[in-house]
Amino acid sequence: MARFARGDEHVELVLEGKSIVEGSTFGTARKDLFDHRAALIAYHKRVAELLGDRWTRNSPFVDDVVASDEPPFAIDDADASAVYRDWLLERGDPRGELAALRAAEKPLETAISSLERTRGVELFGGFAMLPRTWREQVAFGWRAGWIDEIVITHANGVLVQPGELMHAALHAPMARFARWLTVDPFYERTIPECIAPCSCTNRIIGLRLVSGGAGRSVLAALPALEELELLDTDWVDGGHPNVSRIRLTIDFGGHQLDGEFPRLHRLDFVVRRAIGAARGMIQMMERPTIREVTIEAPQILEMLMPRIEKLRERMTIQITIRPPD
Repeated sequence: MARFARGDEHVELVLEGKSIVEGSTFGTARKDLFDHRAALIAYHKRVAELLGDRWTRNSPFVDDVVASDEPPFAIDDADASAVYRDWLLERGDPRGELAALRAAEKPLETAISSLERTRGVELFGGFAMLPRTWREQVAFGWRAGWIDEIVITHANGVLVQPGELMHAALHAPMARFARWLTVDPFYERTIPECIAPCSCTNRIIGLRLVSGGAGRSVLAALPALEELELLDTDWVDGGHPNVSRIRLTIDFGGHQLDGEFPRLHRLDFVVRRAIGAARGMIQMMERPTIREVTIEAPQILEMLMPRIEKLRERMTIQITIRPPD
């Protein structure tokens, strides 16, 4: 059951086998379809229509329509992943077919495109029925045939409900093993309020932030987080009990790392221009838990080297010099 509201009006959608029951301020209507799949497609299309007409969901995103039959293993286990894929194939499930196509040594793009177009609701759930302008803000990174990373970037001028889009992408059937989430500032600030109460955040072990910074509430909303990558950003505030690696792409300097990170042992710095804030880098490297550091930069200021040599007594430091961008 999904409930939506707009002002004083309300709509309630229920999927019952081959039928959709829609209750609203004006009464109840029942629509009977050919089979359950047709009803599921119609259900998701109706949800997309409501969202496009500025209705807001006021019930949890996860309901009876969202599949919850998670397999009892991690996708990190390649053998188990193959067994699960074969199990799906034996049952004619298009998820197994797509996983096999995408995991192939030479993926057949035509076959992949055709399958995703014709079996979108089984592969991507409600995400497949969202408005095109919404879906264009999302890209998927694949691993072993399944979605591993969800990249969401806001397009200026496009009206979306960020929580609805993020949930739809995270709960797509092919995204049930997704481990990484990449967002820009527009979507970053919605993580605590939009998806933090949902169990899907327990799968996210990696977060990439495109510009902005990693705020306290964002980190706290992702309890399983292990890796943090900051692209075109330079500050972290709040700390996290499980993060073991942080990667920073630095452009202008002024970077800082605040908060407690008791398991943090690796720092990766990608410096686009000559380092202008050496003190900030050294302060991060001097954290007692750090054991490994990599620095990629167009040049290294001489003032860094004595401190770096001192730190090499207790950690591995690798420096790569590359031409300026």
